[in-house]
Amino acid sequence: MPVTRPGASIIGLVRRLVFHGVCLALVCTTTAPTGTARVADGAVGVYRLSDVPAIDLVPGVHVRTVVGTTGSFSIGDFDPGSAAVLHHHTREQADIAIAGEFDMTVGDRVEKLRPGFGVIVPADVPHSIANNGGERRTVVEFHTVRRPDLVPPRPAMTFPASETPAILPGGVRLIQPLPRTNDWIRGRTCLLGWRELASGARSVTLAAGAVERFEYVARGLIELASGERRARLEPGSLLILPARTSAFLQSEAAALAEFIPGASEK
Repeated sequence: MPVTRPGASIIGLVRRLVFHGVCLALVCTTTAPTGTARVADGAVGVYRLSDVPAIDLVPGVHVRTVVGTTGSFSIGDFDPGSAAVLHHHTREQADIAIAGEFDMTVGDRVEKLRPGFGVIVPADVPHSIANNGGERRTVVEFHTVRRPDLVPPRPAMTFPASETPAILPGGVRLIQPLPRTNDWIRGRTCLLGWRELASGARSVTLAAGAVERFEYVARGLIELASGERRARLEPGSLLILPARTSAFLQSEAAALAEFIPGASEK
């Protein structure tokens, strides 16, 4: 029978409390009260989306946004019967359904966007998302530009849009199954992915290249290590890796939605 030194259990408890205290402090201090990410050069940002103030983009569409140095991240909760306004712009954007099925207008057609699927909408293609179901549904959206206009107090901004919307070639299906082999759906100016992390597997290294990298925790728990910083990421957390930084992730059966607002990982 193993012999336990007096006080060993207390020391272990203190160590665990200190570790989780550091994790909580990291999450709290990097959660911007205005919802805008202001990540210092070389610093890794962790954000609890539930702490980010929401705006009503239109009635029934509740959006929380974190703005990075190059791109932005939004999570949208759609009440039953709500829909975003049909629009287009001269940049790409990417969307992944997290909970529930959406009817997504892309160009002149309507496609189903459901969990396990993602889309990169090409520049100047008209698009909109609608929840025609009977319960609230959630989608995440990645922008290739900074979107402070989606954060209170919503400064007025305009974004370029072509006078004539682009027309998709016949037969083109933009909504695709998300790759499960750490690959990407590739746009002209961005990358969209989905990463499954097995429980108890070896740590995974994520590295940002020339631009920042967004990682949204859709499922499970993740232990993060970056330099001397440690944190536990829960579902609904957003990790932003600034350019030329890296992090190590240890998982308890988790899934990440990934986005790079650039055409390459390098």
